[in-house]
Amino acid sequence: MYRLWAPFLLALLFLVPVAVQAQSGIPLFDPEWQLVPEAHKLDPSCPEGYPLGFGGFLQLIQNGMNAAISFGIVIFVLIIAFAGMLWILTPTNPENHSQAKKVLTNAVIGLIIILSAWLIVDFVMKILYDSSNAKFGPWERILTGGAICIKANENLNPLFEGNIAAIVPRQLEGGGRAGGGQCTVPTVGTHPCSLASLSGTRFAELGEHAARVCNKESGGRSVPSGSDKLNSGSGPSYSWGLWQINLTTTDTEAAGWGMDCRDAFSGPCSGAAIRNQGRVGWCSQRVTNQALFDRCTAAALNPANNTRAASMLYTRNLSAWACSAQRCGVPGARRVDHPSCQYGR
Repeated sequence: MYRLWAPFLLALLFLVPVAVQAQSGIPLFDPEWQLVPEAHKLDPSCPEGYPLGFGGFLQLIQNGMNAAISFGIVIFVLIIAFAGMLWILTPTNPENHSQAKKVLTNAVIGLIIILSAWLIVDFVMKILYDSSNAKFGPWERILTGGAICIKANENLNPLFEGNIAAIVPRQLEGGGRAGGGQCTVPTVGTHPCSLASLSGTRFAELGEHAARVCNKESGGRSVPSGSDKLNSGSGPSYSWGLWQINLTTTDTEAAGWGMDCRDAFSGPCSGAAIRNQGRVGWCSQRVTNQALFDRCTAAALNPANNTRAASMLYTRNLSAWACSAQRCGVPGARRVDHPSCQYGR
């Protein structure tokens, strides 16, 4: 009697994979199967490389279920093989036969549970979604209307047309050996160096010449100088703001700042203190009062404060900004022979 089980086990061992493989959608021996589907293979209208849409995501879930079922079937086949070996190789051992029966029974129950789970999900999803379409087949196919891939809407109107001009900001450490801007008159009325902004100051007398020098000095930005450095080049800037005011030489208290910024330094950056320091603009002086220096630099970055201090240095040839005045063509500008044009700030 026990020998009659052997052909059944062998037949089951080979027929189960074949029968399961016959049910489309369950991957066992398909070399082209993949867990994450490609949208263009599911729907030829989807361009290659497009991401999955709702319909494609449902197929991904189904593929995961199929993979789990396939793995369970492989385990089932191995268990059957083990039970068959116990049965065939020990024909006279009742204990091994009993164990083989238990193993085989448990394997069959497990396979039934696995396949039943797939069928139950298929049935429940169809009934809940559309009871009139409760046919046999993968449940995800009934969820019609879901796009396989995500496509760009080609019917949308662009936000704007034409070319886009990128405005690249200058470095924060502005200034430079001959100023951080250009000898041009700003056309925007709100620009701090425009004719409108300078109309209420002493610089209005020179009109466009003053606007060009202001724009040349800082580009209209409230920034520290990129070249006027303390501690022989290793320290912070000593020229700040719209007009690049030299804080070591300017009487900022008289300009209405409420403090004399000259007291924050060991001495003025002029004459010998800036000569032979490695680069023109470098100064041998240093900060001796950090708290006052911080207050002064904050005040210097205010365009109104900076312009008030600059008006104290005003002359018709703008000699305090001799290099920029020379380069921007201010009438009577003092000539600075050094090519870097830094002396005379």
